[in-house]
Amino acid sequence: MYNYVLPLLINLYEKTQLEEVYLKLYEDYLVKKPSVVSTEKFAEITKKTEIIKNLKPGTIAPNIVGIDSTGKEITLSSIKSNIILLMLWSSNTKHITETFKQLTEINYKYKEFGIKIFAVSLDTNITKWKTFLTKQPCNWINVI
Repeated sequence: MYNYVLPLLINLYEKTQLEEVYLKLYEDYLVKKPSVVSTEKFAEITKKTEIIKNLKPGTIAPNIVGIDSTGKEITLSSIKSNIILLMLWSSNTKHITETFKQLTEINYKYKEFGIKIFAVSLDTNITKWKTFLTKQPCNWINVI
């Protein structure tokens, strides 16, 4: 039963946003009996759990390096604040203008608490990114 149920549960929770359940299954059960899945699957699951652990709220984010609209390199680790809102965005996103307005409100509302916004554009066309920023200016760090 164990050999059937554990892989079934791992596969079930692998495709959900219930990362805590996925981690619990891995740490409390699969690590103790990895033979219930193939070696390749165990390596894949182990890699995924490490990524989930490293991206959990409250953990230190991986350092992100980007270039701002003036060409200056800025790193996430260079931002000095206890509260950093990391945003990944694209000018192609349907609701990005509204999102920028909401971020402006958040930035204003929580500025006294030291919030810093670090926005990373996923755009691949720098001209398009810069054009968007001239039409939708922001008062936070924005890199590509």
